[in-house]
Amino acid sequence: MASSASKPRLALPGVEIEGEGLFPEKVVFTSSDVSLYYDALTSKPKDASIIDSALFAATQRSSLMQQIQRILLDKGYEKDDLIVDGDISINTKKDPDELELMLGRDLSSISLSIKVDCTLKERGKEWRVKGVLEVFGDSKGNLVVQSNMFTVNSSKYKVDLKYRLKSG
Repeated sequence: MASSASKPRLALPGVEIEGEGLFPEKVVFTSSDVSLYYDALTSKPKDASIIDSALFAATQRSSLMQQIQRILLDKGYEKDDLIVDGDISINTKKDPDELELMLGRDLSSISLSIKVDCTLKERGKEWRVKGVLEVFGDSKGNLVVQSNMFTVNSSKYKVDLKYRLKSG
């Protein structure tokens, strides 16, 4: 989602994005190596216009993008440590306020239903992840993720997470 929401949109290796909005309709992962994401999210696209360069710089300064980049660095993924295959379908329940999401902490325009069907392979281990997540935000920078049935390798889970966006 971070690559799709970036202005201009950034390509991630092994990831195909379908749909034109801030949140894509579908994301397809084909042997996607997560160790390559940090460079992809921090590299300005070649042949970027002056406007695209300014938008890229603004996106890079957003709290959400900085946190995603920090998480990727902190995990320290090396080549082939984490490979993703599968797809994620996203149903946007209301139109997001792109400017507010990029500039501030107000996440209240986020309301999504996300269907996940992916396989994660990490250092010899494999997880089959399937389910539907409901994601919504609030004006204080909180994201809530919920699901009544989410499976990982046939084990069923109830998901109820609250994540607070930190200041950048």
